[in-house]
Amino acid sequence: MIKVHITGLKRFLDFLEEIVETNQALPQEAIDRVLMDEPLAFMQKAYSNMLDFSREEFAMVIAHLAEPEPVGKGKIVSKLEEGFRSCLNREKINSLKEKLSKIEQVDFTKAEHIALSYLPPKTVINSNIYLTIDTVNPGMIQQNDISLSILAMDPEEINFNYLAHEFHHAGFEYWNKKQGLDLIEKDTHEGIAIKLLLSLIAEGLANFFCTPEMIYREPNSKGYKRIKEYEQELKQLLKEIQKLFTDCFSKRDAIEICKKRLEKIIFDPECVLPPIHFIGAKMIEKFDKHPAIEKAEIINLCKKPIGFFSLYQKIAPENNLPNFSNEVTQQFTNILHK
Repeated sequence: MIKVHITGLKRFLDFLEEIVETNQALPQEAIDRVLMDEPLAFMQKAYSNMLDFSREEFAMVIAHLAEPEPVGKGKIVSKLEEGFRSCLNREKINSLKEKLSKIEQVDFTKAEHIALSYLPPKTVINSNIYLTIDTVNPGMIQQNDISLSILAMDPEEINFNYLAHEFHHAGFEYWNKKQGLDLIEKDTHEGIAIKLLLSLIAEGLANFFCTPEMIYREPNSKGYKRIKEYEQELKQLLKEIQKLFTDCFSKRDAIEICKKRLEKIIFDPECVLPPIHFIGAKMIEKFDKHPAIEKAEIINLCKKPIGFFSLYQKIAPENNLPNFSNEVTQQFTNILHK
C-alpha cells in the first residue's frame, strides 16, 4: 500500500509564503513546528547519515530564510538552502501550489506495478511518500518511506519509471527486513561493508530496470560527460569498492575514514549521478547479457544478495574485471547466512 502525504508540504509552502509576505523571520514556534512536520523531518532523518549534514545547521537555515544572505556552510545543507531560497517569491510559491493540486490526482500505483515486475514474487511495498522541496535528491528512501521533490516533478508528464525506481528500493528494503539486514549496526566496519554491497545491488537493479536513461545518456545531454568518465574508470571504481570491503573486514582504517570512503561512492555532491548508481547498473547489465544467467537470478538478488558474487564470477573473466577476494566473499557469506 502506498500513501502520499501532501499536507505537510502545503504547510511548508504556507510558511515560505508568510516569509515572503512579511519579509521577516517567523516566530521560533513556527520554525520549530515546520522542522518537525513531515517533509523537513523526513529530510533531516534521511540526510543525518551523511557526514557533511548537520541538523543544527539545517535548523539555522530554516530560521534565517528571511535574511538576505545564505547561512549554510556544508555542501548538502547549502545546496538544500539554495532550493528553499529559490521558492521565496510569490510566483514560484503559487506555481508549486498549483503543481501540488495536480499531483494529488496522480495514480502512483502505476509506478508500483512497474517496480513489482522487477521484484521477486510476494514482494510487499508499504510506503509513505512525503513530498518535499529538495535540490540535492529528487527522490530518497529511508527504511520503507520515500521522499519525492516536487521541484523535479512535472504533473503533466509524470515519469512513472522514475517513481518506480524509488518503489523498487522500497521493495528491496522489504526483503532486507525479512532477512534482518536492517538490524545490522550501521556504525561498524561490518555495517559499512553491508551498506555498500546492498547499495550496489539496489541501485544497480533500480537503475538498469526502471531508469536506464540515468545511465545511458545522449551525447551533449546533462551528465553525459560524467557517464563517460565513469565508463573509463569502471575497473578502478570496482577496485575502490573491493578495497573498501577488504579494509572494512580487516578494520585497517578507522570507522570514520571508512564512512568517508563510502560516502564518496554512494553520494554525488554535484547531484549528477553517484558512482554507485553507474557501477551497480553496469554490473546488472552484464549479468543480464550473460547467456548463463537467468533474469530470475538477477531479480532474486533482492532476497539473496550474497548471490551477487557468484554472478560476478561468471561475467568478470570475459569483461576483464578485477576479482573479489575469497576472504571478502567468505566474510559476506558468514554475515548474510547468520
